[in-house]
Amino acid sequence: VIASAQSSLDDAVEQGKFRRDLYFRLNVLTLQLPPLRTQPERIQPLFKRFLATAAKELDVAPPDVCPLLQQVLLGHDWPGNIRELKAAAKRHVLGFPVLGVDPQSEEHLACGLKSQLRAIEKALIQQSLKRHRNCIDAASLELDMPRRTLYRRIKELQI
Repeated sequence: VIASAQSSLDDAVEQGKFRRDLYFRLNVLTLQLPPLRTQPERIQPLFKRFLATAAKELDVAPPDVCPLLQQVLLGHDWPGNIRELKAAAKRHVLGFPVLGVDPQSEEHLACGLKSQLRAIEKALIQQSLKRHRNCIDAASLELDMPRRTLYRRIKELQI
């Protein structure tokens, strides 16, 4: 059993707010993890990882993270730590606002033509590969793209 708490269980046991027998049953190994707000360098990689996971679960292409959203993510305190970050990534994949950044807003949509074209290309390649059960030859014919180019784009787009 892996359990976590936001406050000290030692103190809660002493104050009678947590059962002593349950505490000793759970307290085989204690790990103290620093809060996410003290590790800003981990926010972007974790958010991208959670985006990829949520997109895979929902069978959609992971959306890009525009500079505006990146700034907001880094400026947030993350009181809910990893759980809150994971929920924010899922909201972004679903197209809902994340920490006040609306994916339909002009600032977000103006993230740049290059990133939007990249997302479209990635989605088209993924759809073609899915239709052809990951057969590169069939997908390259459908996309009118040489096999070597398709392999390179798959690697570059992290498909």
